[in-house]
Amino acid sequence: MTTHTVYASKIAVSDDGSRTLKRTKKSRINEKSGNYAVHNFFASRASIVALLFVIGLNLQLHFKRSDSPNILESILRSKRFAEFDESDESSNTEVVAVEPTFTPHFMSSIQEGGPTCSPSPVVFVKTHKTGGTTITNMILRHAERNNMLAGLPIQDHWELAGYPASFDSRLIDPLAPEYQVLCHHFRYDEEEINKKVPADAVYVTIMRNPISNYESIFGFFRDYPFAQWVGRNGTLKTFLSDPAAYYDKSTPWYFRAKNYMAYDLGFDNENSTAEYTRDAITKIDTKFDLVMITDRFEESIILMKEILCMSDEDVIYLALKVRRETQSTELTTDEGAGQASSKGNLAGH
Repeated sequence: MTTHTVYASKIAVSDDGSRTLKRTKKSRINEKSGNYAVHNFFASRASIVALLFVIGLNLQLHFKRSDSPNILESILRSKRFAEFDESDESSNTEVVAVEPTFTPHFMSSIQEGGPTCSPSPVVFVKTHKTGGTTITNMILRHAERNNMLAGLPIQDHWELAGYPASFDSRLIDPLAPEYQVLCHHFRYDEEEINKKVPADAVYVTIMRNPISNYESIFGFFRDYPFAQWVGRNGTLKTFLSDPAAYYDKSTPWYFRAKNYMAYDLGFDNENSTAEYTRDAITKIDTKFDLVMITDRFEESIILMKEILCMSDEDVIYLALKVRRETQSTELTTDEGAGQASSKGNLAGH
């Protein structure tokens, strides 16, 4: 009807183009306005339906939580195994699948309506080139706020308890029968450390993608062992061209070049068999309440804050001991895959 009227007007006043144009625009605007009204009507109804759906889903999850307290554990387990594809024949690395374990400390920290939070004693096993210095400063700030006794390295030392040797409590300052916080570099020894901390201590560590961790290790440690093997101006690519030939156990700090995170965690860093790796993962899962991931740093900090009952001020941080871009070495996809493969693997699992 509107279109018919427009054309009739145009024929009647064909010598006045401006008027005809204005009237034509007006009729089209009226027509579009009608379309917008219909669109908005359905859009508003769709929004209401979506909102009701979300409310219903949240209510369902709320009531399910009380019936199934392990629902979060099931979700986390599914997510973890979804990252592995055992049918992937293109990879030379054997997949090591382990059923994950969630400790009571961890489960209670993420449950709503749990017991009142109070600062927990903590053992933080600080691994190298994973962001551990930043985490250590957070924990020490937390310890100071809550008057917790922290074991510190002896004078003029960066490492704790005789690192890189096995844990020796005589090399902790101050000497005390028990500590509420241990968070500097030390080589993890479960039996010895258990003697020096309360039974309810929370155990935390941090790990990182082995490839980026290895790149960082090579770029950061300019003393031993890589300088002795490839020269002070040598590159990571040079070392990876024949790592087995360069790797020399007579060189001080040689263990930095092979599975360094495993070494810090007290394992045999030269044993990378699937059986040993599976056993190591099981032990970490069973003992450690939280394994932080450098590649998920912010998310890890949130979990640490909850499990240790830290304040917002405790977890404010500046990134420390981060390499400059000029110190970074970027590996190609093939080089990274070769480094992580089971053949001549020096980066480790």
